[in-house]
Formats: sequence, structure tokens, C-alpha cells
Amino acid sequence: MKLWFIAKYFEVPQDSFFVTRHYFFSKYFARKGIDVTSISSASSITYKKVKGFAWVRNIDGFKYIVLKGPKIKMGANLKRIISWFVFEYMLLRAPRKLKLEKPDIILVSSLSLLSALTAIKFKKKYGAKFVFEVRDIWPMSLVELMNVSPQNPAVKFLAWVEKKAYENADYIVGTMPRLDLHVKEVIDKPFRFKHIGQGYDPEFMEKQKPLPEEIGQMMPKDKFIVGFAGGFNLAYKLEQFVEVAKILKDKGEDNIAIVMMGDGPEKEKIVKMAQKQKLDNIIFLPRVNKNQVVSFLQRCGVLVHTFRNKKIYKYGISPNKYIDYLYSARPIFISCSCDTDIVPEVGCGEMLPAERPDILAQKIIEYSRKPKEELDAMGRRGREYLEKNMNYDFLSDKYVEIFNELLNEKAD
Repeated sequence: MKLWFIAKYFEVPQDSFFVTRHYFFSKYFARKGIDVTSISSASSITYKKVKGFAWVRNIDGFKYIVLKGPKIKMGANLKRIISWFVFEYMLLRAPRKLKLEKPDIILVSSLSLLSALTAIKFKKKYGAKFVFEVRDIWPMSLVELMNVSPQNPAVKFLAWVEKKAYENADYIVGTMPRLDLHVKEVIDKPFRFKHIGQGYDPEFMEKQKPLPEEIGQMMPKDKFIVGFAGGFNLAYKLEQFVEVAKILKDKGEDNIAIVMMGDGPEKEKIVKMAQKQKLDNIIFLPRVNKNQVVSFLQRCGVLVHTFRNKKIYKYGISPNKYIDYLYSARPIFISCSCDTDIVPEVGCGEMLPAERPDILAQKIIEYSRKPKEELDAMGRRGREYLEKNMNYDFLSDKYVEIFNELLNEKAD
């Protein structure tokens, strides 16, 4: 079985501090006997400039191709959008330039959404099956989270691309559990869907390293730490952490400190908000390598992830940071308007209403007074669920089932 795995933002541990799920799936696909060619772009915050048309290497049993592309910055910006079109131009030329063997399966993981159009073209040219993995719902994310008008020409174009992708995909995979409800709102035809969420690689997680000493020294001593680690992105309504810090300070809860680790387009704004209110109970740490994040999380009393109160989350959430949070074996609070989530189902934390810093602050106070043994037991439940149900070896089998189903149809 020959698989082309196309994902513009595909990063491997040999090159990047931010390793994406595509690497782990490719590694386990290769171990299961699949001939994998993974294709990505050098348009990344971490990759160096590519000389020539592309880098081509063999990594962990699969062929890894990085196509030349313009460097981009974090967050939404014009250069990022331009890089989408550059990637598709390079991708269309790649099979001939690199003399790639024709695929049996083409797996595209958004973003970029435009890669679905290229996959449709390849599907017709090579007689391959097309599997579309959706990790972010576009253009709905633009409308819901960035307040872009539904009548904006870019939104209308991306909505057309999304519809074409759903209509032409032989299988749709969503990292969020209820993506199929959204697909039904977009197309009026039968489709096949499977939920395959975020995963963890035991081999990678076992290589965790301690925090750099200078960062560890920035963490408060002898306090109950509320931790956040991840991207400072618009979707997460991170202003709530400043509001919670203010509530805790006003209540005299001096034994509690909020520590936020990471980087992103919203960080400067959040830091300035805290400074303006002269809050000394919220601390900001820089981003560290992915294999150092767990060391930070394990020092916390409780971990928090917040989302905006938006319709888009009714389809479920599947953030990358869940893996590190669950692996760290600490209780978790999720502030979100979604109806269901593994955290309350597993019993390793609680689901709280979105954009209610008053409720979040009260829960933090409640947990800060719980016995350590009770908090540890909650955290262990999350870690045990992760190890049993979310490892990439197990999740890759779900994909292999899809591939085999499609290839059996092709043979018939």
C-alpha cells in the first residue's frame, strides 16, 4: 500500500521543537508495512530555508519531503495565506520533479484547506482514494473566532473549498468527535466519517527532560500552582486568566499562583493586562521544547484550558495540549461550551462553563484545599486513560482500517 500523507504544517523531532501528529502517524504507518511518503512545507516558524525545490529524507521508516516555501510568523497574517498558495503550486509539481510513485491512498490533513483541491486532482489522475482529516473547521473558525464576515470573499472561497473537499473525500476523519454534524450542514449527500483524536507516542514521552534551571527558578515556591501550557491563541480567551488572578487576589488567596507557559500572537496583550492591574499572582514563562513541557505541568496543582463561548465548539474539541495535560497526571479544568469531553467522562477533572472566570476562580480555590492524595488520584485516572486509549499505535490502527476498507472497494 502506497500512501501520500500531505500536511503543510508537518514537523519532525529531528528538525523542530514542535512535533506534529503527522510525524507519529507516519512512523506507525511505516511500522505496519505501509509505504509512506509524507509531504510538507518549509513555511514554518521553525524550519530553515530550503535550498532548491525540496528536502527529501528517510526518517523513521518513511520518506519525508519538505517543499520550498516562504517563512511565516505565528498567527493569522497575509504571508501565511500566501504561503498556502505557494505550497499548492509546489505540491502540484512535486510528483514529476521528485519522481514519486503513484499512491493508492492520499491522506490530507488540514490546514491548509487548499490541499484538498490538490488531492482531488491527484485522486482523478492516479485513481487513488482520498481521505480528508479535519483538525480545524475552516472557514467557520474565521467567522466564529476572528469575527470575519460570512460575506467576505475569502470566507466564501474557503467555504466552497470545504464543500468540495467533503463531497469528493472517500472518507472524512475529524479530530473533534462531532465533526460529522458539521459536515451534514455543509453537504447533502452520504459520507463516511470516523473520529480519530489527538494521540501520544510512549517512545517520545519517555524522553521527557527537566525544565531549564533558569525557567524552573521563575516558578513560585510553596504555592498551589494553576498551570497553562500552549499557544497564546485567539481561540482560547486567555484574558480569563488575568480576570481569575484578580478575583483570587481580591479574595486574599495568596497561596495560589497562576503560571502560564508558551508563546503566541495574544501573549503580549495578556501580559500587558496583568501588568496594568499590577497582579503579582500571575507569572508568564517562555515556550520550551515539547519534551520539557511535562516537567512544568507536573509541578502544578491543577491544569486549565479555556475556550471562547462559540458555536464551533459544539462539535467537540481535541487540542494538542490534552496529551501533555493527561500525561502529567494532574487534575484538569476545561472551560468550554462543548457538550461532552473526555475529562469529566474519565473523572480526571471538570468541565466548566465558557467565559466564566468567577466559576473558574471558585473551582481553583476549592481544589487548592483538597487533599493531595485526592488530586493525585484524579490525575492518575487521566494518565491511565491516555495510555490505554490514545497512543498512536492504537490510533494508527483506526486509519489502517479505513485504508483497507477503501482499497478493498477499489479491488472489487
